[in-house]
Amino acid sequence: MASGASISFIMPKPLNTRRMAAPITAALKSMGRILQKDLEGTVRTWKKKPRFAIYTTPFSFGTTKVSVEFSAPGDVGQIWRWTDWGTRPHIIKPKPTNKLGVLIFGSKFRSKTTPRLLKARAGMKGGPPVIARKVHHPGTEPRKFSQRIAQSRKLTFELLMQKALNEAAKASGQYYRG
Repeated sequence: MASGASISFIMPKPLNTRRMAAPITAALKSMGRILQKDLEGTVRTWKKKPRFAIYTTPFSFGTTKVSVEFSAPGDVGQIWRWTDWGTRPHIIKPKPTNKLGVLIFGSKFRSKTTPRLLKARAGMKGGPPVIARKVHHPGTEPRKFSQRIAQSRKLTFELLMQKALNEAAKASGQYYRG
């Protein structure tokens, strides 16, 4: 007894990876700009600021990455890393070129950044001068800017990528309109 039912196969169109790459690359660059703005907010009150630059490799299946790196003249980049990652307790001594052989600094200080907060604030230094041959610095508590930004932007990244993947599927003819 024949049932009259038939089976048909739906064959998808071949992937057009070239057309899929553009919206994904655009989303990665957009995410980079968002991260760059967040990082710049961490140093908005600094007099000497590191420059945060976006590096995005063009999208290619399995090999794409987005990274936000920074460049800074002189010691500014190192200071940002010390602020982000923290420092261990250490001794500060005068530089060999210091003719007096002593450190002179204000007795009052408030940092421009705070652990677990992404925005910089007005700092403060001053007070009566302190003169010392060396200082036992207690270390700097890590601000963990990069880690906090990554955590806070995870949903943003997921939404940007979902939109980009939908656009990529449409561009390649793979989008389901069900």
